[in-house]
Amino acid sequence: MSLKILPKKEIRAYELTLLLPANLTSDELETARGELRELLKKHQATITEEADWGRKYLAYTIKHTGTRHNEANYLHWIVSTAPKQIAKLEFELHNAPRVIRHLLVVAEPKKNPAPTPTEEKQAV
Repeated sequence: MSLKILPKKEIRAYELTLLLPANLTSDELETARGELRELLKKHQATITEEADWGRKYLAYTIKHTGTRHNEANYLHWIVSTAPKQIAKLEFELHNAPRVIRHLLVVAEPKKNPAPTPTEEKQAV
């Protein structure tokens, strides 16, 4: 396996999953989303897709800022930014007071779905 060196100005897509406290009201949750959008904008990141996965129970209790959390609001965003911005963004997400946990990974490129057997027969 070899490392691919990216051109300096290449923009990549990343998947960002955020866990926010479940005890936030809808107004506080919207405020937190706005703060996170501003944080992304500060690091020249743009949100290309947004999904609110809702409130879910956690597999285990997470202690964050002295509070134990058994459930959280899940947000899943597809974000585009330059790779050099990622370290700074991760640092700020880690220190964001309303983010219980986050996961930032490189998004896999979308693949064309494989043709179904009926589509193959029609093509022949």
